[in-house]
This record gives sequence, structure tokens and C-alpha cells, in this order.
Amino acid sequence: MDLRHSARGRNEAVMVAESTSQASPSPSRGHTGDYGGLSGPEEHGAAESDDDPEDNRLCGRPVRAGEATGIESIEVKPEFTSPQISIYGIVRVPFSVARRPRLIAMLGLHNKSRRHASPLAACLMLVLFAVMPQSLTAQPSKVTKAERALANLQAQHREAHKLFADDLERVAQTCETHELKEIAARVRRLAAPVDPDVLRFEPLPRQMQPQIPAPAAGEFSWQVELRTFRKAYSIELDKLASQAVKAGLPSYAFQLIREVAFHDSDHVRARRLLGYERYKDEWVSPFEAKKLRNKEVWTAQWGWLPESHVARYENGERRNGVRWVTAERDAQLRSGFSNPWEIRTEHYLLKTNFSLEHGVALASSLEEFHRFFEQIFAGFFNDSKRLQLLFEKPATAARDLKPFHIHFFRSRDEYIAKLHKKYGQQITITNGLYDTDDLVVYSFHNPMEPAEPTLYHEATHQLLAAHLKPSPVIARDENFWLIEGIACYIESFRVADGEVSLGDPRSLRFEAARFRKLKDGYYLPLAEFTAMGKEAFQRHPQITNNYSQASGLVHFFMHYEGGRYRDDLIEHLRQIYKQAETGKRPMALEVLTSSNFAELDQQYGEYVLKLSQSLKEEFSIQDE
Repeated sequence: MDLRHSARGRNEAVMVAESTSQASPSPSRGHTGDYGGLSGPEEHGAAESDDDPEDNRLCGRPVRAGEATGIESIEVKPEFTSPQISIYGIVRVPFSVARRPRLIAMLGLHNKSRRHASPLAACLMLVLFAVMPQSLTAQPSKVTKAERALANLQAQHREAHKLFADDLERVAQTCETHELKEIAARVRRLAAPVDPDVLRFEPLPRQMQPQIPAPAAGEFSWQVELRTFRKAYSIELDKLASQAVKAGLPSYAFQLIREVAFHDSDHVRARRLLGYERYKDEWVSPFEAKKLRNKEVWTAQWGWLPESHVARYENGERRNGVRWVTAERDAQLRSGFSNPWEIRTEHYLLKTNFSLEHGVALASSLEEFHRFFEQIFAGFFNDSKRLQLLFEKPATAARDLKPFHIHFFRSRDEYIAKLHKKYGQQITITNGLYDTDDLVVYSFHNPMEPAEPTLYHEATHQLLAAHLKPSPVIARDENFWLIEGIACYIESFRVADGEVSLGDPRSLRFEAARFRKLKDGYYLPLAEFTAMGKEAFQRHPQITNNYSQASGLVHFFMHYEGGRYRDDLIEHLRQIYKQAETGKRPMALEVLTSSNFAELDQQYGEYVLKLSQSLKEEFSIQDE
């Protein structure tokens, strides 16, 4: 998560904060969540007294005047103790939530029994309900042209997939009659339905498909049948993708194109739209093709190397400037950040003094992240006319890209020493930051937790704001929730065995959002939530809860009803950043989605409850 820190209005930075709390990471969680929080007089005002002392243990409560500040520690079930991401970053804190009726939590009333609730409070609720403007109550929304188009395309997609699955089932059954049970299982896996709650893409093969030998007379060839059915299905998907982009649904269009390439990996149009070109018998990016033509090869351990250097690296030598030295000597010479390893990929230049191999692994993950991000958020980087032109005449061309810079330090101490002069003591509570002055993402190696979630978060800010010069304050007066919410959502990006995924509802950010809503009963209505600008959001007394809510809301807008609001949210994000250049106020989500805030609030509540129940979470069981 990020903090934009201004030094007398000049310096802007986006930070990820880490507390000095000593909670150990959960062995079952390899990433971060959102249960901790910073608290202090600068964030919180004095709190009113509560009748129940236990109620004071609720997370995110205001700090009383004169009370010691710092990270608030509250009890929790063991599975919720984990490295956590909080308001301005990654915070370790043992989190717990005291049991509390949701209505009391939402209204901020004292923790009294329902039977003895204040008559004044009850009257107040009735009065508020009576005078509530009609626009704030949930009314049936108008279905937009884009939503009708999406529903129609999704129905066609489901029908095409059903026919495809039927075809593959016949192939699988025939395989079983020929005692090819493992092949039958593989064929059936190809027909598995898509999980609507996760954006998941299978790896695409680098090599072009080999020719399948023609079967002898009377011989069964499952390969021929399978490839025939997959190609036919990909043709139908390609048609749907073209319709989707014309209907103003770029995210869905690219989702379909990725599925096209999965079932027909040599589909030229799909490959070009995804940024590949053919080089000999491989599909590579223009950047890779240029490297290969220059006789360089990619190695998983050391990145790009001249072909003539690979054997020497395998023998334990390393290139340091113009000299060849041993790997041990190379590590000594690069122990300071004045002479770090530099790993260049198509979109990133990562500098590190920790480890060449670790730096290459991080740079590779960031490159996968960038490719995925550009596809899902295509509507952010391209207007509708450009996207339609791109689909009509897809082409890839080598570009001299200016890489995004990442500085990854060997230790926290070196990271602090580098940035302390600029940011002062505040840098000591961070795990990483994106500096909008020099446009660099800074982070460091932490042996207790992976670096990727922090890097994905900060790289999101870097990607979205890179075109803004000079870097202004984004969402200064309203809509700041989305700036942090989208970056928190991106932390769920995962790469495993070539498969990339985004939005896994089991990620701790989203688990925290459901816990806040369903167990705490904490939720700020969208009318209030979207009205907060940067300062109001960052100084809100319940900022930790609000970061959880922002994460959950982005998941809702990205995945609800198969992505009904996904392109609306991305367009809203584009307009928020565009406002920094043009000054034009972005259209409200109510307008873009054609659903009023009250209806969206209701849909969100139903969405998180249904999701929580499907995951069999204990807190999805409602109080009587």
C-alpha cells in the first residue's frame, strides 16, 4: 500500500510501511494481508469513552489523547496472524476482532445490548430512513448498452464452451476405449469451466506447434481430433473478442484473446495482440527477437547474456565491467549499491546488490506482471478507437522502450540509509516505495516474506502514473480509494508454473475485506467512500478498515457477475489519472455503471457474503 509523502509540497512518494512489531509470519501464507494499522495522533483524534472495556480492543479505534501510539495489537485466531499490509504498507501485527454486533459497529454506538439500545438512536434511525433521498435507496438500475452486450457475449461464450466441452468429452471417451486413460484426463481438463472469481491464464508455449503425422487407415488419432476441435473453438472466441472490443469491453476482449491463444497457440492475430512475433519456430516479444538477432540468449539464472559468455558463467566466472572474475569475487565487488547487478528485461531495469540470481527471478516475475497488466487494463492505456484499430490491424513492432527502474537492496538497513535523508524517520516504517520524483521503485530483501507483493503494488503505481510529468497528486479531492484499492488488488497477482492469476479471493487482502464487512459490520457507503480525496482518506480514523474495504470493492467491481463492472472501473481509473492532466472531473461510478450507490452497496454486501460462504469461512455465518 502506498503513502504519498509531501515535503513542503514538493516531494511526492508512495510508500509501503512496515511496523516494528515482532509478529512472525504464518507458514501457511506466503504473502501479505491487510489486518494491521498505523495509529498515532497524526492519524487519529481523541476517542470518546466506551461503556465496555472490551470494545476498546476493536481494530482501528481512535487513540485517546495522551495514550501511547504505535501499532495497535489485538487478539485473533492463529490463522489470522500473518505479515500484514496496512494503510501505508506492509505491517506485522497480530490482528483480532472483538465480537461486536454489526449494526452497532456501523452506527458507532456504544456496545449495549440490542434490547437496551438508546431510544434516541432508534428515533434517529427512523428519521434518517424517512428523509433519505430516493437516489440513495437501492432502486433497479438501468441496463446499459455495454452491459447488454456483455451479457449477450457471455451467453454466446458459455454456449460455445458447452459445445466445445461436448466435443472434447467424445474425444476423452474414445481415448478411454483405447486404454488411454491419462490422455482422457488431460483432454477433460482442457474443457474445465473458467473460475469467474479469478483471472487465470494458462502458460502459452514458446515453440510453434509441430505437425501431427496423418494416422494410418482405420487408426484413431486423438491428437488430430483434439487440435481440430480446439482450433474451431478458438475461431468462435476470436469472433466474440472482435465484438467485445466494438462494444467497449476491452478487458473481456483480451480475456477472450488469451483463451484463443491457449487453444490455438499459433493463431497469428491473437499472438500479435498479445505482443508476440514469430522468430524462426518460436513466438517471442519484439524485444526478445532483437536480442536473439544480436546473438544473446536468456538464461533463468543470469538473464540475458551473449551466447559466447554462457559457458564461462556455467563454469563459475562472471563479467564485472571489462574483467572476468570468479562468482565469489563478483559478489564482493557488488556488495555495495554503487556497483550493483543490472538485470534488463523488456520493460524493467532492476538493480540489486543482493543476488544476481534473485534479481533475475524478480525481474522475470515483474515482466510477466507487466504483460498481464497491459492485457487486463488495456482500456486504461488505449481509448476505444485505438483498441478497435489494434484489433482490426494487429501488429507488433520493436520499440526502444525506456525501462521502469527498480532498486532492490540487500538489506533493510541499506534501504533506510539510502532514503533516510529524503524521507527522514518515516522511511524506517516502510517496506518499499515508489518515488514520483525519480520514478523509481525502492524495496529490499526481507528473509521473512516474499518481495513480489510489495513490488507488484508499487509497480502498479509506477505503471499508472508513468505518463504524468510532472507527477501531480492523483485523486486529491475524491476517489482516492481506487488509487490504493487497485494496487492492493494487484498484490494478488501470482505466477506459478507458467500460469498467471489475479484476484484469488483467498488472498489475505480480500479475506480481510470480507472479515471487516461480515464480522465487524464495518462498511462505509460508496457515496461517502468515493467522496474522500487523498488527505481525507489517509487521515481517516478507520484507515486500516478502509484499505480493506478498498481492496474488497475492487475485487467486486472486477469480478461481479463475470466482470459486469470491470471495464467501467478501468474507465473510471483512466479518467481519474486523466484528470491530473486535463483537470476534467471523472464520471462517477454511478454514471459509468448505471447503478446508483445504494444498489452497488447492496450488491457488494451480497457478493462478499456469497463468496465467503462458498469458501466456507466461519465469519460468513450470520448472527441471529
